[in-house]
Amino acid sequence: MPLLKSYILKTLLGSIPFLYIAVADTTSAPSQPVPVTVTVTDEEHSSRLLQWLRSENGFFHESLEMRRLDPEDPKSFFGMFAKDDIPEDDLLIKVPTAIVIDSDTVPEEGEYGFHKDETYIGDQCDTMHNLGKQLKLGDKSIYAPFVNYLLDTQSRGSLPSGWSSEGKALLGKILNGEVFKAQGHDDAEIVDFPPSYPTHWLDDYYHEECEGIQDPMHEFAALLVVQRSWDDVLLPVYDMMSHRNGHWLNTKTDASVHDGNPIDVQAKRDIKAGEQIYVSYNMCEDCAQRERTYGTPEIFRDYGFVEDFPQQWIFDDISVGFRLDKRDDVGEVYLTEWVFEDVDAKTPDDTENDSIEFALSQLQQVLSTLMKERDPAVPDYEWDMITRYMNAMEKALLVAADWFDEGEDDDDDDDDDYWPEHSIIIDDYDDEEEDGDDYDDE
Repeated sequence: MPLLKSYILKTLLGSIPFLYIAVADTTSAPSQPVPVTVTVTDEEHSSRLLQWLRSENGFFHESLEMRRLDPEDPKSFFGMFAKDDIPEDDLLIKVPTAIVIDSDTVPEEGEYGFHKDETYIGDQCDTMHNLGKQLKLGDKSIYAPFVNYLLDTQSRGSLPSGWSSEGKALLGKILNGEVFKAQGHDDAEIVDFPPSYPTHWLDDYYHEECEGIQDPMHEFAALLVVQRSWDDVLLPVYDMMSHRNGHWLNTKTDASVHDGNPIDVQAKRDIKAGEQIYVSYNMCEDCAQRERTYGTPEIFRDYGFVEDFPQQWIFDDISVGFRLDKRDDVGEVYLTEWVFEDVDAKTPDDTENDSIEFALSQLQQVLSTLMKERDPAVPDYEWDMITRYMNAMEKALLVAADWFDEGEDDDDDDDDDYWPEHSIIIDDYDDEEEDGDDYDDE
């Protein structure tokens, strides 16, 4: 993961550090984005990719395999799994530099303040343009195994930035409190919900900042770079690992893609046979400030899915952040930690309590208005993903709000380091209501 912040979006998205790696989610959505026309199976593509990787002196552990989550279900998630037990620190994957796709540009000495003895992090705009060219080349590309894999397996419209105008408009109305603005409330009274700039990757970044062309293939390439790259570099095979934090995370890498060396991925801990192989998009060793600034909302914006637990929610507009986890055996979701800009802060106070209650009340009012009835103008996949994301946000705020009720029972505790772990049972936490009934008025 990048050692440095990606500053190329500073004018567009503030000082948020960005990391771009794989996009893969084992949580199935109620519907699918624009499907691809499959000419070669995932299994065949993975075989070709691994053969290509090894031909360039790469490495793929003999106890790893690419397969379906459910081998008996040809429509189940396709990812990377352990066939046998793998000990901690074992080398899992080595990605040779010969197969990576980057910006294909290096500045001259002194250009943009660059010096030849420095590590150069390229421009993602150039990587977007380069990938667009490679996709159009197809079999003629020197990256043909990877290019054909992308063309055959990656759906269009999985990121909010690639949605229909109707889907993007609905998401924007929900997040920016347009219902309250229409009622005459001023901006100071309205919570802007995360993520910031939820649908701006194509319109504001690619077309404006990158001067990208109005071409479906190049736009597809731009969104693939957002989803799958590490700074300005695309890493075939590496990007087929999924994201998950907590005890699920089982890989590590201390390398940088910008030092000209192959990328080594090791086992972070002992890995048991049958485990899925995971990386982290925000809790990695070299994710800069992402550990405290980047969470479930940003993953939804940049990778197109609602991450499974554990989750991190950062509400910048009310200066509140927290982490959640879930006990799968009983469906219990609980708050594990509060996240503050001040790393020395330990517990929230009445200010955070009031802010969370206010945000939850506003969110529920907005959803009961905008999501009460199914909007036929919004495609099914986009409606379902908005429902999934807003369900997750509402229930995250519910858990955080209930934490304070639990905390009141612990006022007599004299231990300054005491950190009450609060949990509530939420029935069918992960179930999505396709018809929007979750937001009907009582």
